[in-house]
Amino acid sequence: MTTRIEYLARPKPNFLRLPDRESPEWKVSAAALKACPSERLCFLAEPRQVAPGWQPDRPLSPTLGMGMRRIAEASPRICQLAVPKKIWAPSYEKTNFTLKNPSKAEPSSRILLLAVPKKEHQDFVPNRPLSWHVAKSVLVAVASERLLELAVPKSRKPLFDECNPYKVSPAALSATASPRILELSLPSPRWCRTKSAHM
Repeated sequence: MTTRIEYLARPKPNFLRLPDRESPEWKVSAAALKACPSERLCFLAEPRQVAPGWQPDRPLSPTLGMGMRRIAEASPRICQLAVPKKIWAPSYEKTNFTLKNPSKAEPSSRILLLAVPKKEHQDFVPNRPLSWHVAKSVLVAVASERLLELAVPKSRKPLFDECNPYKVSPAALSATASPRILELSLPSPRWCRTKSAHM
């Protein structure tokens, strides 16, 4: 091993094992034991006083005297309000309802009119079935020359088969641009800025 590798192999001082932490209880110095608090510390140590108009909370169950218990009598309205409300809960048990005089419900003419299903249009044609019968005349039919000509796919020459898309024709090489084309080929004047020569 070279000296450089030995130097890099040493652990960093930040990752060395630190000593165990001390106990949460620590010793108080003699100077702190003999210290006397100042007037400001004593003033801040006093608890906050209650507001002058503050009153303690009223107890939840006040104690009533025996005389109040004997004299006081609840009115019928108070007794009615003291009764707990009945919570309605649906019962899933089977119940047999018997009607003595069942009423005969008869629909109106408007409901009977709306109950009539909508009719199909006179020109409606249902969907054609997937498999249908082919006529014999179609099976014996012979395609014409025009149909055979249209059925032949177009013949397209591939690029690698004597077709160079980058070849320029002689007519394009000898062509000259018109004044209008030269005018349109020039850049916009706002993009043309004269460069100032710095000395």
